[in-house]
Amino acid sequence: MFPSKPGTFYFVNRILSWMKRQKRRLWVMVPFWDSVGVAMINACKAEDIRIICRPGEIKKYLRREVLMRFNNDLHTKMIIGDSATLMGSFNMTYQSMFDNLEQATFSRSNQYPEHFLTEWERLKEIKEA
Repeated sequence: MFPSKPGTFYFVNRILSWMKRQKRRLWVMVPFWDSVGVAMINACKAEDIRIICRPGEIKKYLRREVLMRFNNDLHTKMIIGDSATLMGSFNMTYQSMFDNLEQATFSRSNQYPEHFLTEWERLKEIKEA
């Protein structure tokens, strides 16, 4: 587990450096996003990038190949990579990454990718206008 250090780049750098090392998949289930989260996900090069979040306007700012689905009731915060899942209290927002006292931890459990795929299949895919 690692806690954030409000007012520093520690938390965002730690999360982003891990996200950028994922090659095969980067599945994100985090409710709230702003330009910081969009910049973080757009910096990643995994082959399969998917996001489940609450409805908002972020889709138009993401790279075209990023897939999205929405869940109005989402509160889960996890990022699933190639061989581990990062979970914690964070949102993909400036306030969460730089100002709030947050925490994150890694897990190698197979349950998280399965949970993500179950939720992904349950949600209706958002079509671009």
